[in-house]
Amino acid sequence: MYTHLIRTFALALAAAALAQAAERSAVTSIKPLLLAAIEHGEARGKLTGEAANFMRQRFKSSDAIEIDVKTLAPLDEPGCKRLEVSTWQEGVVEA
Repeated sequence: MYTHLIRTFALALAAAALAQAAERSAVTSIKPLLLAAIEHGEARGKLTGEAANFMRQRFKSSDAIEIDVKTLAPLDEPGCKRLEVSTWQEGVVEA
């Protein structure tokens, strides 16, 4: 019984990871993700273009640069929110 539960849980985690990867939109700057997070509460993207090339050279990694933005709290100014931005890239070599 426990083996079945563990397999079911592992499959659910794998499906969630695939769904999350599919939700990432390609962006050349972080601004569209910031605006989307203000509008929808969160946004996920993958950096492309010149900014991505700069980061790949800087950190000596050809892997994708992924960005997550989520809303933390509303601010006094209408349409403004405090945001949390997380970025990561696999295979980074620190200089």
